[in-house]
Amino acid sequence: MRRVKIIGTAVSAVLLAAAAVILIWFPGLFTCLHMKWKYDNLDRKVPQYETQSAPADFQQLELRGLRISVPADYAPSKKSNSALSGPDGKTRVFVTATAEALELVSDLNPEYDPFAAYDFTEAALRQYFQTVGRPYRGPAGSALLFYCKDRLSVWDGLRLRGSDRAVFAELCEIKNGSWDYEESEKMTIPGGIAYISSGMLGGGAQTVSIFSETDGKQRMVTVTEPDEQLKRQIISSLSFSGTG
Repeated sequence: MRRVKIIGTAVSAVLLAAAAVILIWFPGLFTCLHMKWKYDNLDRKVPQYETQSAPADFQQLELRGLRISVPADYAPSKKSNSALSGPDGKTRVFVTATAEALELVSDLNPEYDPFAAYDFTEAALRQYFQTVGRPYRGPAGSALLFYCKDRLSVWDGLRLRGSDRAVFAELCEIKNGSWDYEESEKMTIPGGIAYISSGMLGGGAQTVSIFSETDGKQRMVTVTEPDEQLKRQIISSLSFSGTG
């Protein structure tokens, strides 16, 4: 019996030593495992958008720094230099620069704080991105949402410590819940990446969040064309002006 206890003690010591070494190298291991157990959507990635080439009779226009192909009977809107109208005069494409939209929100509500809905501060979020070695993505606009939805992995937290683990846990919660209110697809475009979302505006409208690979700036394109094939051809044609 004494020999069994000695062997058992030795095995326990080896296991404890191994666990200590693992936690030294991977201090966030238990956080990762807890997140994986807690949430169902952490392994999901945004699927690829099925693109379609624009017909030869489409016209190519530039709108707010974007190049887009649309049917020949589309025309610049008389109401806005950010929009294109269909033959019936109704707006079919609308482009918003996210920075300008946020300035408008701030003007309407000077007390607007994009971090108010989160438990982490801007400093903590910046520290997290620095630790994981990725470009900073703030909560204003949809950059942080699409980072969580498409880039965040449950194993990104393995080497995190302290406040970084708390930020990571909240981002995992965001990723898990982001699939409940809209479906998204993605496509690589000349000069950046685009995320196509349905379900936010209703009525068959789709929103396209486009991120520049050079300056990180974001634009939002809303497409309300009722013909599904035309809408897909229009979205597939998007690129940044001056690319290719």
